[in-house]
Order: sequence, then C-alpha cells, then structure tokens
Amino acid sequence: MMKRRAAAAFALALLGFAFAAPAAAEDRAAPKAPRERWLERHPLVRERIERRQERRRLWESSRDDRAALRRDLGELGPDERRALRERIVALPPPERRALRERIDRYRSLDPAQQQELRERLGALRNLDPRERDRIRDHAARFRALPPAERERLRAAWRRLREMPPEQRDAILDKLAKTPAE
Repeated sequence: MMKRRAAAAFALALLGFAFAAPAAAEDRAAPKAPRERWLERHPLVRERIERRQERRRLWESSRDDRAALRRDLGELGPDERRALRERIVALPPPERRALRERIDRYRSLDPAQQQELRERLGALRNLDPRERDRIRDHAARFRALPPAERERLRAAWRRLREMPPEQRDAILDKLAKTPAE
C-alpha cells in the first residue's frame, strides 16, 4: 500500500512537472547566441550589416529587371552601365517614375513590337558621330530648360505623337524648313 501511494505521488509529481515545464520554459528567455550579444553591444556594426542585407534584398528583387534590361539593350560595358545608372539616379523622382512607367509600357508590348523598338534604338546607336553630337547638344539644352518649359515641350511632343501621321508629317516638314535660330 505504501508503495502504491509513493508510486502515485511520484506519478502525480511527474505529471505536474510535465504540465509546468512548458510554462516555465516560456517564462525564461532563450539564451542569446554569442554573436547576437556581441551585436547588441556594437549597434553601428549591426546597422551596417542590416544595410548590407537590405541592399542585397533590393539587388535580388531587381534581378528580373536587370535581366530584362540586358535583353532589351544588349550587353553594356562597365562605363555604359555606370553612365546609365548615374543618369537615372540624377533624375528627379517624378521623372524617374515616368521612366519606370515607360519601361513598364515597353514591357507590356508584344515581342514583335519590342524587337522593332530595339532595332530603332540600334539605328540610333549607329548614327554618324556628328549626328550623335547634335542630338546630345539638343538633350543638354533640354536639360538646361526650367522644369515648367520641359513639361510644356513634353506635352507638345505627346500631342504631336497622337496626331494622325499626315498632319504630324506636315507640321514636322514646316519645322524642318524654318531656319534654325
């Protein structure tokens, strides 16, 4: 009889311990890894690591964009990539958003239309150096304009592109015949 009572008491104690142990484990915080404790004492290092991780996440999330850019523009040399990146970063946020919208519109085109645009870009790349310099000069003058004037010109070009081809060609022919100022 005594043995039964002792066994029952022991079983009851084990049962209580089994139910109490998870609650006690939740009360105690799990010990932190040494690296985590070290990072708590060095917040600047932790911040640098987090920034690097964020840059890597951004880089990985833009992988599809980079692959599409490579497909659309062909392989770019390091200087061309850097120049492209610098020009994009230099754009004000509204212009950058507009560029993103244009890229999205391009990607929404069917492959044949995309190919046609790539061929037109290829033709621009293979221009005569004098013609290329003339276009760069026009672009520099455009960038030097006040933002309101640039927006006015963009709107005019948008309206011109939306016109019927005959009317648009007539206007462009008139502009080509006027002497340059």
